[in-house]
Amino acid sequence: MKNKRFIAKKVTDGVAGGVLGVVGVVARVVGTIVLIFITTALILACIFAFYVKNNLSPQLTFTLTDYSLSESSTIYYMDEETGMAVELQTLYGDENRIIV
Repeated sequence: MKNKRFIAKKVTDGVAGGVLGVVGVVARVVGTIVLIFITTALILACIFAFYVKNNLSPQLTFTLTDYSLSESSTIYYMDEETGMAVELQTLYGDENRIIV
């Protein structure tokens, strides 16, 4: 009787080990492919960032004076008694625009 149990256990362990072995191999292959894609994407992202920094940035010349903002600026100060920010003054040019 012990011999039959031993043989049955050996067979079931072999089948389970074979299935888990196949799943393990498939998981390793898929994991390797995913890591290759991630590494490739990171390398390409670094190359693109280097390209933008060295080739595109010098061509982007703009200043704030090129744009007409036409919006008001509000100056706040910190009230010492309450500790809250309080509006001191609103600065505006030709138009008094406040963002809603």
